Amino acid sequence: MAKNFGFAAGNNIGIKKALQRKADLYINSNNDTVVDPKPIHKSIRCVKTADIVSPKIYFASGFEFHKQRYKKSDLGKVIW
Repeated sequence: MAKNFGFAAGNNIGIKKALQRKADLYINSNNDTVVDPKPIHKSIRCVKTADIVSPKIYFASGFEFHKQRYKKSDLGKVIW
């Protein structure tokens, strides 16, 4: 695709393709997401009983908003 339609439109295109291909699962994330594989496996198991699953999302260590509010030991553990 030669044109950048933006994040939301890109997701809509991906979902449409997944539906056309009768995909069992569609995972949506930003291109800068760092994923721990263990929660992904747990999320996939949860899909059997729920239509939508969303994990907790944490700020990457050092990228938290209002960093001055947190102790150094809390960095990387702040929910987004």
